[in-house]
Amino acid sequence: LFGAALILLFYVNMMLVGLALMFAMMADALFNAKYSKAFKEKTEAQAYWHEDEPCEEFGRLTGNVVRRFVVRFMPLVYVKYKKFMESGAEDNPKGSDDGKGNLALENSSQSGWNSKKLE
Repeated sequence: LFGAALILLFYVNMMLVGLALMFAMMADALFNAKYSKAFKEKTEAQAYWHEDEPCEEFGRLTGNVVRRFVVRFMPLVYVKYKKFMESGAEDNPKGSDDGKGNLALENSSQSGWNSKKLE
């Protein structure tokens, strides 16, 4: 009977230690969220991305899911798309600003976003 009481006491103490550890982690997380400048600086830019822009948030989330899907299941298509985007083909679309405030009128068959094709 005495041994059973000691075993029960041991397990009760382990539960109390686990509970104290959980509360300590929660208190540390709350403290860091409230007072940590590094955490605030890291998340400050992303804090309000979703507010007042539900369509943009949906686009970001959908884009991330699609990008992961393409990378995982169609890596060659992703590599070609990445090369196409890095080539600068999208930098000067038809009717874009030439940097002096004037619209640059171009023939779309010679330059612009549709002049380069994925190969």
